[in-house]
Amino acid sequence: MRRSVVLLSTLLMILSVTFVAPLCAADSLSVVSVAQKKVQLSATMGIEQVRYFTLDSPKRLVVDLYGVQPGSHAAEFALSDGFKSLRVGILENKTRFVFDVAGTVFPTFKVNTDNDQVVITWEHSQDAVANALAEPASSGSAKITAIDFASENGKSNIYFGLDGHAELVNPVRDGNKIHFSLKNTTLPRALRREFDTLAFPSAIYSVTPYLVNESGQPEVRINVLLKGDVPYRLYQDANGYVFSVTDGNFAKAVPAITGTLPVPSAGTMGSVAPTVGAPAGYTKEKLSAPVVEQIGAADNKYSGEKTSLVFDNADVRDILRLIAEISDLNIIASDEVKGNVTLRLIDVPWDQALDLILDVTGLGMVQEGNVVRVLPKEKIRSMKEAELTAVRSQEKLEPLKTEVVTVSYADLGSVSGPIKDILSDRGTVTPDARNKLLIITDVPSRIVKAKELIDILDTPERQVMIEARIVQVNSKYARDLGVNWGIQGTDSDGAGDPASIQGIAGGGGGFLVDVVDSAVGSYVTNPGFGSQMQIGRTLIDDVVLDLQLSALESDGEGKVISTPRVTTLNGETATISQGTTIPYQTSGADGPKTEFVNAELKLEVTPVINPDGSIILEVLATNDSPSLTAGATAPSIDTKKAETKVLVFDGETTVIGGIYIENIAESADGIPYLMDIPGLGYLFKSQKKSIVKDELLIFITPRIMHDE
Repeated sequence: MRRSVVLLSTLLMILSVTFVAPLCAADSLSVVSVAQKKVQLSATMGIEQVRYFTLDSPKRLVVDLYGVQPGSHAAEFALSDGFKSLRVGILENKTRFVFDVAGTVFPTFKVNTDNDQVVITWEHSQDAVANALAEPASSGSAKITAIDFASENGKSNIYFGLDGHAELVNPVRDGNKIHFSLKNTTLPRALRREFDTLAFPSAIYSVTPYLVNESGQPEVRINVLLKGDVPYRLYQDANGYVFSVTDGNFAKAVPAITGTLPVPSAGTMGSVAPTVGAPAGYTKEKLSAPVVEQIGAADNKYSGEKTSLVFDNADVRDILRLIAEISDLNIIASDEVKGNVTLRLIDVPWDQALDLILDVTGLGMVQEGNVVRVLPKEKIRSMKEAELTAVRSQEKLEPLKTEVVTVSYADLGSVSGPIKDILSDRGTVTPDARNKLLIITDVPSRIVKAKELIDILDTPERQVMIEARIVQVNSKYARDLGVNWGIQGTDSDGAGDPASIQGIAGGGGGFLVDVVDSAVGSYVTNPGFGSQMQIGRTLIDDVVLDLQLSALESDGEGKVISTPRVTTLNGETATISQGTTIPYQTSGADGPKTEFVNAELKLEVTPVINPDGSIILEVLATNDSPSLTAGATAPSIDTKKAETKVLVFDGETTVIGGIYIENIAESADGIPYLMDIPGLGYLFKSQKKSIVKDELLIFITPRIMHDE
């Protein structure tokens, strides 16, 4: 019986809290009286508390009456002379009155809260008049007079009021940004700012117009930032231009919460009535495309769902409960968590908002899974220091243990050094170079960490196979052309017997190709063109004038290719060489002896593998060849050398060298003075020309050897 009485009493208490309290709160109803430049607000049962503040984007005055429910008056009133409308909305424990500003400048208003009523009066703002007077004369053919926003029927429209004719530059889309311009158009100072639509369910995030000077003419450029990939349209109407977008999922209205949230002792959130015309508060809406430029999280550090929080002097514990509901985290706040905070965060990831709130209030958090403990930073620091002290004290009392660890690939010195840094004060490490072992003595927990570090450091050194293709190309070209004159005489009988020739005198060039001569019996011994012609007899009997023509041209090419390969460890030098060793005699105190000098093609490569798979190559290429020097006792060596450092990716080929030599030689010989006569000089001289080209190319391809 006694148990039933207790249960009945508890039930009556719950019913009294659930039903009686709302009825009492609903007894005080609001009364609105609107006159010219004046609005009077009151309540039938009095007002518990009055609070008012202003908001931007768009500009509006907000008046909250606590402990008051909306009366039977209209939900919206038309105003004039600075305010264009008055909207009425309800929150959980108050009624909100929103005065929408007409234009871009607040009127001069006054809020009087005497005698259980609120009286709002206003006049035209003097700042607006001053700005209008200070506005410079328009230098363009058109002027933007107004920028308005409206959202209805699933579409959001931005209206650009225009006075005059403007030339439109077609819009350009860059991700979620739309850019377009109005040429030869001016923009008043009052409109040179950012317009955001965060307080409305719209696909448009913000609109930013600004004025530039383009080639001496004013131009208005407009940037529209969208919340996602939605269709848009820009067209002209009778009053100017209209930018229209289809809102899609962004047209869904969400409930808003502002101010201090009363939270029941059980930790559950109470229901919240939708707000009409209220500024953006707690919004659990997730954008379809993140707007990084507006959030400022360029490093993508935060990945939580975006939300909006607007609070004035709210208890930090209530805000933590709200974030716990958004994030589905279990947040535990200690008794030391106290204080109030004022914030306005729009479209910010919840984890970033949590970090900001904790940083401002001097708090920190310790997370284990999905449970977060919120404590003062000093408390967390003390906890960590206590844990560290307890661990160190435990290590000093724990018995030591010795283990022998085998090191297979790494050098013992490179492993034992880092191991010493992670051992305790009582720990030791002894290397056994003969068997490549490390003898570690310490507490078991430190030995486990040492073995984990050895597993990371003791890895086989990677290898690089270097494939080189050495190409040496040479080409030779020679051309000889000559003319030689000759005079020969015979005996006095004039028989013309070849055996009776007395002698030959010649003049002209020195280059000749042997020809068949029945008189002398010679034959062609060089390739080319050779001809001997008899011109005729001179005035002197038995003397014959003849002419010899000689022409020779040669062309040759050669190519030497070798493809050596060598494999080396990472960071070690690989050498590839080919050539000859030349002996020569020297004399000294011990008598003559034979010494040797190398004439070889040599390539030294040192590869260093980077973590991203690229390879740094230090290359030294030399090409030494013997050279003959007249009068020298030892052979001379002609040296070609290329030394460089390049970055090559695995399997790619780089070219080293390109040593290019070209020798051009020209000569002419003949009869002095006659060989210099223009035109006729070619009959009295011979010309020689030779071109020798030599080029060395080295192609290097490194390949990282992977374990099968």
